[in-house]
Amino acid sequence: KQDFEFLFLYAAAICLAICVQLHFLAFAAAPVLVLVFFIWKIAVFKQQKKKLKFGFWFGHWILASGLIFVLTGPMIINECLTRGDNTREFFSALTEKTEKQDKNLAEKFFRNLAEYSQGYFLIITGNQNTDIISVDLFRDGRMIDIDCDKLCRERLGWTVAAWIFFIGGVLFIMFGIISILRAGNIKRDQLDKLDFLALNFFLLGIVFFGFLPVAFKFPPRFLLTTLPAAFVIMGLWLVNLGRLAVFLSGKIWKFRGMKFVSRYGAVLFLGLTLAGLNIYYNFSRFEEQLAAHTDEPKYFSRDLVLKEDIRVTLLQESLITGWIGSRCQKETVFVWGPPKYYRALVYLLTYSEDKDGRRLRYSAPCLEADYFAVTRAVSESDFFEKGGEAFEVLESQDFGTLRAHRLRIKNSGLIPARVCEPKQEEKPAKYARRYKWREVWGD
Repeated sequence: KQDFEFLFLYAAAICLAICVQLHFLAFAAAPVLVLVFFIWKIAVFKQQKKKLKFGFWFGHWILASGLIFVLTGPMIINECLTRGDNTREFFSALTEKTEKQDKNLAEKFFRNLAEYSQGYFLIITGNQNTDIISVDLFRDGRMIDIDCDKLCRERLGWTVAAWIFFIGGVLFIMFGIISILRAGNIKRDQLDKLDFLALNFFLLGIVFFGFLPVAFKFPPRFLLTTLPAAFVIMGLWLVNLGRLAVFLSGKIWKFRGMKFVSRYGAVLFLGLTLAGLNIYYNFSRFEEQLAAHTDEPKYFSRDLVLKEDIRVTLLQESLITGWIGSRCQKETVFVWGPPKYYRALVYLLTYSEDKDGRRLRYSAPCLEADYFAVTRAVSESDFFEKGGEAFEVLESQDFGTLRAHRLRIKNSGLIPARVCEPKQEEKPAKYARRYKWREVWGD
């Protein structure tokens, strides 16, 4: 019975071709996952003494492979034209992140475990009250050295809960796979369950161990590749807690129907509780961000979603650019700001205030321009102690988490007055080139 299973093969091929072009992590992990899962299927069929229908599937595998090749064709052509520039960038980025980490393998494993526990707990509950415990293993003659500061100790309860959630979920997956394999002859519905658990286990394992070398350079977006596994783990927790509720109810209440009420009542209660927690914590997070533009300078705790401790909103930047625009006397405006938000300021100055907005890189390129800096309200050192000594502040204005400064060049009489050079819009040459189709065909 073939049904229409081959259609899922083509759907998987399309998803794989798109996935590998979205991020370097998917580019590295997805093909390995497909290969490992394919080997797993052959091993399971062999263990179950079932015949693989190579005659039926061979043609579909060839067509699916061709479909992947066609959809990834533009990327392959671009790589050929640039002689592998993007591939070199890929490996140099991994090398750079790995070389900067003075950590042994055990420390990287522990750190990766902490990052996954914190990230998955955040995805399911929205709770950001967890922390990463700093651990040094096998150093200075000591087997283990744990560093947990005051904030870490305050969040220790939630941190332990996050560890239990992730590690327990992985164990549920492993025990589920083992229990089905030990059962002997596997029926169709159990085989589907086995494949589902194995696929998630391989996905987690490949990404977890494959990127272990960069554990201490772990951006939250890395978790997007294994995002489905977080919800699988949540589902397994609900199923097993439902079974526990049935067991306990059987010990306490003996009347018929209590098992049904206990199992589905527990699952419903826990599911609604998790959904409620997620809504509550996300609402609190966005409510806090909405207050970023208020007049009173505020300090915000580190945001685990973006790994930042500063909030910047569009309303806040609009107020700042309005303040800057009302104080500009010249057409060209240079604005200093961290990479997190300077581009938005330059954009709003150009298109909302009708100014020639540009980024200020500490030095003053010309006198025929106005100069501004936007720093954090709680700390101005990010500008004035890193190259901003060439300017003096004429006035400042707080906009919640940010502070805007109108600047004047020191010793401006020593700088020759000249017209500012035209804005450079070209992309820096250090990035790999992206060809357009008309360039490929020579039009």
